[in-house]
Amino acid sequence: MQRVKDKVTLITGAASGMGRAQATLFAKEGAKVVVTDINEKGINETVDAIKKDGGEATGIVFNVMDTTQIDGLIKKVHDTYGTIDILINTAGILDDFKDALDLDEKTLDNVFGVNVKGAHFLTQAVLPDMLEKEHGSIVNIASIAGLMANGGGTAYTMSKHAMIGYTRHLANAYASKGIKINAIAPGAIKTGMTEELFKDDGMMQMVQSKPIGRYGTAEEIAEATLFLASDEARFITGAILPVDGGWILV
Repeated sequence: MQRVKDKVTLITGAASGMGRAQATLFAKEGAKVVVTDINEKGINETVDAIKKDGGEATGIVFNVMDTTQIDGLIKKVHDTYGTIDILINTAGILDDFKDALDLDEKTLDNVFGVNVKGAHFLTQAVLPDMLEKEHGSIVNIASIAGLMANGGGTAYTMSKHAMIGYTRHLANAYASKGIKINAIAPGAIKTGMTEELFKDDGMMQMVQSKPIGRYGTAEEIAEATLFLASDEARFITGAILPVDGGWILV
């Protein structure tokens, strides 16, 4: 069963980690995947893996912090596929767990630039495609840090709370237009960006103390993303889905 067959799916942060897992899974499920990231080598690796497996993908180098690149990105996607059906805002960065007293302006600007502003302005550019068809799906990658305290540093926590509010606002604004907009709140997920964290004994003890007792995988986030993006979730919008092994329960 190909749950997103022929759906043109634009994924940010798809050169590695959760974004790569999403890209490969969506391609297996029939999507035409647009792999974007600032890491050209990683983009090529993702695209090559998809094509080797018989899927369809194209890679475009794109920096979500640079709004001047957005028009060019959208034009390239239109030139290749003609439209955009699904947008997955996965690109994100951490803040080295800086507390409020240590948080500097540069870190705050960088974290919000990627985690919030980048997602907003790309969403703004993609929405016209969806409005024209009166159909589309957007999935934002938030975090349990957007649902609780102590899920990250000050800037990261602020940015993920913002993404959850943004998701709910968009869902309410565009549900009547046929567009569903949801978010996933990952817990402790092992990726290239976070693997150093799991080398810390204190972090692993915390992970093991949670109900499921292990960290999650990028593939588990991809599976949740596929569900929310597909027509199986056609009556779901404005949802914030924790994929966290029960982290926020205790």
